[in-house]
Amino acid sequence: LPPMIPPSHLAQVHWSQPEPEKLPNALRIVHPARFEPGPPPWPDDAWSLVCDFDISPRSQGSPSQARVTFLVPDAPHDRLQPGARLWLFEPPSGVAVVDVID
Repeated sequence: LPPMIPPSHLAQVHWSQPEPEKLPNALRIVHPARFEPGPPPWPDDAWSLVCDFDISPRSQGSPSQARVTFLVPDAPHDRLQPGARLWLFEPPSGVAVVDVID
């Protein structure tokens, strides 16, 4: 059987550089994220977070609404609960804050 796909969760992404021209112009991004704050690079306890947008962040502005889930099945999906906060590494140097809503 193929691996079960974990559910996605509604979230708000608060971009570190909220100027529209600096926001992603994509409907999907995948970047390293972690549950604890701290400057990247993150040598451990970071997971690839998938953010799917109905409208690109560049069009939405900051915060942007997304559906989020981890890229790999072994990630701590159970921690994506309402009220959870993740720090999302935005190359080249920024960190966005992701707040899980549902």
